[in-house]
Amino acid sequence: MNLREMVDKFDLHDSLVEKIEYYPHAKILEIYIELCNWRQRSYNDNDPEIISGKFIFSRVSDYLITPFAKTFDSEEILETEIISNVNDNTKMLKMVIKGMYDVKVLIINAEEVDWVINNI
Repeated sequence: MNLREMVDKFDLHDSLVEKIEYYPHAKILEIYIELCNWRQRSYNDNDPEIISGKFIFSRVSDYLITPFAKTFDSEEILETEIISNVNDNTKMLKMVIKGMYDVKVLIINAEEVDWVINNI
């Protein structure tokens, strides 16, 4: 799916970021999340309320965290939205994450994103 489809499909508010791994040579970014499944449109009463998984962004051309951080510890996603790159008008994902002592802003420009549920 593309970034717009991801934002339309997943409600990430209150979900938790556990880890982010970036592989610049492969142009892949992985965001490990505890997803608030109960906030999803597809949720049914018998489904688990929280699901562990990761978003895999491929063909990443831009990735920025402000302020920079290497580690995450169950940091809450406050907002996700699609923004336009001022240089070439491509669509990027903006994610606002509340940490223990700060608020981080993630900007990701990627061609595709997949959601993979952890099978633990």
